[in-house]
Amino acid sequence: MRKANTELKLKSAFQRRNLAMDLAGLASFEAAEGWTQLSFSFLLRDPPRGFAIVSRQQLLDTDRRLITMASHKTIGNLLEALDKTRPLDEAIVTLKEGSAGERCARGLHECYKKGCFRAKPYYLCTHTD
Repeated sequence: MRKANTELKLKSAFQRRNLAMDLAGLASFEAAEGWTQLSFSFLLRDPPRGFAIVSRQQLLDTDRRLITMASHKTIGNLLEALDKTRPLDEAIVTLKEGSAGERCARGLHECYKKGCFRAKPYYLCTHTD
């Protein structure tokens, strides 16, 4: 019961954030809520055999990463367009569909070291600019 209560509070916080982004003209509620729904669907799925369940911390980290990447894609362009499209909508939808890095059978080609995330695999990355 406690886990479900915490997850409901977290989902409510995401919905409030999505409404605030909609009211600020940054992203439509539909685009932001689509990301939230996708995230929580992973939280509710049964994990594949031999894997652990998705944790709330992983959900928070992924959400933070998506919003950070979307903000980097829209630097200097946070005004609502004349046709009423929101600046973060396209970035959120694109990132939600998985274009964060090149993918092969071994996974994303991004450095997974904490705070690095450069566009090279970990074993090729120097972790410096």
